[in-house]
Amino acid sequence: MSVPVPSRIAAQGAADAARARVGDVTAVSRNQASISGTVVTQAGQPLPNVTVQARNLMTGRIGGQAVTASNGQFSIAGLDPGSYVLEVVEEGQIVGTSAFISAPAGTNPVTTVTVMSGSRAAAPLSSTAARSVIVAAVAAGVSGIVVAANVETASPSR
Repeated sequence: MSVPVPSRIAAQGAADAARARVGDVTAVSRNQASISGTVVTQAGQPLPNVTVQARNLMTGRIGGQAVTASNGQFSIAGLDPGSYVLEVVEEGQIVGTSAFISAPAGTNPVTTVTVMSGSRAAAPLSSTAARSVIVAAVAAGVSGIVVAANVETASPSR
């Protein structure tokens, strides 16, 4: 036995379903945000099958993550509103970061992240990306960062 659904409720459900998909990106609720975009190498080639994680700059926690498609595209939905930096992770290492991204509730900022290092994008991490990692570390509550320059051994006894 089916229960009749008032037309107003049925129409609202159809409208919600229509808004739920926009192209290949899932729309977000009014109380959450999403971030989508593309990961590319320095040469501008899409980078498939890498993890993109959104680090909340206020809490330092990972708010969500996604794996890039064959065309380098990703979408991270269900994020709390806030400011994020995207980290591209390959083989357990952060190989690229985005600029800071503001993601207010109900929005879907779109960005491109260029990977500067890693097994498929062999180049050193740029100074801008390195500064972004440092700022993200500070936001995550890291109290200090030690960089050893021109040191052959990093022994604590030296």
